[in-house]
Amino acid sequence: MAGPAHAYRVDPNGEVVLGLVTSGAMSVRRGRRRFVFSSGEACIWDSTDAHAGVPQGCVAWGARVIVIEAPAVEDHLRDLDLVSTGFTFPEPHLADPMLVDQLAALHRCSADPRTPRLAMQSLLNEHLTAVLCAVGAAPAAGQTMSRARARRDPALRRGCDYLLAHLADNISLDEIAAAAGAPRFRVLRLFRAAFGAPPHRFQLAHRIVLARRLLESGRTASNVALATGFVDQAHLHRCFVRTLGITPGRYARAFRRGLQERTRPS
Repeated sequence: MAGPAHAYRVDPNGEVVLGLVTSGAMSVRRGRRRFVFSSGEACIWDSTDAHAGVPQGCVAWGARVIVIEAPAVEDHLRDLDLVSTGFTFPEPHLADPMLVDQLAALHRCSADPRTPRLAMQSLLNEHLTAVLCAVGAAPAAGQTMSRARARRDPALRRGCDYLLAHLADNISLDEIAAAAGAPRFRVLRLFRAAFGAPPHRFQLAHRIVLARRLLESGRTASNVALATGFVDQAHLHRCFVRTLGITPGRYARAFRRGLQERTRPS
């Protein structure tokens, strides 16, 4: 959800609420405690107590909110070998700039209909794990894994094989985890350790490689976008430029010119 807010009240219902104040400020009462969040600050609320907010020094505040329903929260906790009582946040302020930036990126992705399911799930899982690690609820999340060890892991190989076999499909992190035979949290750790990137970045990199090959074969950009899992030609264009610094059309023309020069009689 996004937009101006004049007041709200949330009762304990098993959900977790991630909030980002985009303008103004809000004052939140939770039990006997009061919290103030200003523009650019983020918060996370568990379901242990009711909380209610009103504007602080303004008529309304701007906010972006993601509500994570109880079953999804419980799934994530099981991934981390935690029980539901472990998902509590006595201090709802997300003071760490990295966590705030991570949450802002999550909100941006949630607002973009072109965001793949894999990217949204990966970002959400990584953010919740980082928050739990920051409050000391998930010590295992901070353990490191060597690149060599990750690349030898059969679960990584199975996950990569599934992802590459369904490169043009809008697959989910759940599907990759099922194919890998490992929890989602472990899949994320394996991809990060082995490739320095989460599964959705690995997916995008291989989609771009495939798109290049198809453009080189003479297929149109619109046809390539459909064959490589991009929502439309504009989505391919944006990702191609961001990755390679050149549009798909210019890339195809440059490849054809280079091919002609290589085959021209001397």
